[in-house]
Amino acid sequence: MGLVLAFAEIAGAVLFLTAAITGANFSQVLSGQALVAYRRQEQAGASQANTTTTTSPTSSSSTSGVAPSGPGETAFFTALLKSLGAPVTKANLDSLASWKQHESSGWPPPNAFNPLNTKQAEPGSHPNPANGVSIFPDAATGIAALVHNLPNYPCIIAHLRSGQGCCRAPCGADFLKFSGGGYSGVC
Repeated sequence: MGLVLAFAEIAGAVLFLTAAITGANFSQVLSGQALVAYRRQEQAGASQANTTTTTSPTSSSSTSGVAPSGPGETAFFTALLKSLGAPVTKANLDSLASWKQHESSGWPPPNAFNPLNTKQAEPGSHPNPANGVSIFPDAATGIAALVHNLPNYPCIIAHLRSGQGCCRAPCGADFLKFSGGGYSGVC
């Protein structure tokens, strides 16, 4: 009985997250219509050039960064911000989207449900054999990993929780640590 109840809770969580990420209602999720519509939106977004870049992604002087590429990316970062106790602001969403461009290209990210390429392990995850970056079974697990990992970077967390994002934040040391010396800013 306990196993059945656990499965039902997991299934409910998956339905809820799928509805949140796709913007669909539960009926659309259950019928498969949400997935079809979501894939069409993502394909349309991928085929269009992102024209919201305010500076090159490697510049550290932008005040707004790059806007999320589509509904899936926005939903993921919105859920992440809420899980971190940070407000969902344009500055926060844009700085996370800019950060993602330093770590992975496109949406969905190559390392499943891991746009920032954390190596944080979570139940159900496994490392990518090529680079050790975690691959997660679902968005909830990817978000949980970031929620567990990002407090190791107090400047980043403080600026996300302020709602001002990371584009103008003096968090170079945190970004250098997170990226293994790869970059000191994300916008």
